[in-house]
Amino acid sequence: MNKEPSLGEFQTAIAQWAETPLEYLVINFLWAADHSLWQTHHTMVGGTPQSVVEFLGTPTIFQDLVRQLVIIARFAGVNLEEAVWQKFPDICPYCGRKPCECAEKKSSPHEELSVPKSRSFTADELRVMLAEIYPPARARDKEYFYFQGKIIEEAHEVLEVLRSPEHREREDELADLFARVAEVATVKGIPLAC
Repeated sequence: MNKEPSLGEFQTAIAQWAETPLEYLVINFLWAADHSLWQTHHTMVGGTPQSVVEFLGTPTIFQDLVRQLVIIARFAGVNLEEAVWQKFPDICPYCGRKPCECAEKKSSPHEELSVPKSRSFTADELRVMLAEIYPPARARDKEYFYFQGKIIEEAHEVLEVLRSPEHREREDELADLFARVAEVATVKGIPLAC
């Protein structure tokens, strides 16, 4: 039988994953995202008529994830709203179209992308914009493990760039992570808010 680790053992284990307070925030985000996706998945497929929104309550777990992302971005010196707009300026950054016409992800963004001047967006306006670029029908047939894997992948990429001096990489990766959270919220029919 596995015994519960002591508080000191747990703290030592965490120290192996994250070296700075900002990295701890990302690790906490990973745990929260994994937990919320698992609960959402089991509510959706568990045979209960309960809706995800009822299950998650108010504020929803997705709202908590957005709040955590905003805090991570703040401490990383990134304006999350601007980063999402710069990465996804109302079109796919790879094919330059809305909706996206990419057969699969390209290795680099469209070179001739002209980014219009940004405006203020709510978290849900950004979610809707991303859903128009990447229609949710593309992701509706995906399983829990697909979403879990993508969010974990993006969060790990955020951890990697936090150790890099390249500020633009931080913006891109935080925008990608927000886009993944927004994708799951859209597929589950959950609006985003702070």
